[in-house]
Amino acid sequence: MKNTLSVIGSILIVAFALPIANVTLTAQQTAPIPNNRSPINPATTNFVCSTFIETIIEDSDSPSSNDPSNITARPGRNLDTIALTIQGDELLVRSGADANNELPAERFRVFLNNESHLMALTANTQVITLLETIFVNKLEGLGIWVRSRTHPLFSKAPDAATSYMACRQ
Repeated sequence: MKNTLSVIGSILIVAFALPIANVTLTAQQTAPIPNNRSPINPATTNFVCSTFIETIIEDSDSPSSNDPSNITARPGRNLDTIALTIQGDELLVRSGADANNELPAERFRVFLNNESHLMALTANTQVITLLETIFVNKLEGLGIWVRSRTHPLFSKAPDAATSYMACRQ
């Protein structure tokens, strides 16, 4: 009995120690930081950021009504430009497409806005359950925009996109 319990215990330890999935991602993309960035003056309330590289993680089978079987992580080069306007504890965000169509700005809540950093967040719990964050290093003129969804419109798997941006006044 003691040996049987030892064998079962060993099997359980090995089973739980094994990785759930053995995945190796080899694709990598490097992008030089653009020269058109500049430090953001702490008193500035309006500036723009342009994406120069991004990563996307999503259900490979989208659009699909079946359970997802594969997740894809891929680099991209989205050349979107966003306009940022700080209004008190709100950050108004307009992407290039929104600005041209005069759509209302997305409203983010500002959590940090000092001489060196800006950090803002917005969440939408309707339909697609979207969480977005924007971080800007004002001293370097660099930022990151992260968008995550728990339930995209045409998939059952969560997805995310991260855009690295060069910012300027």
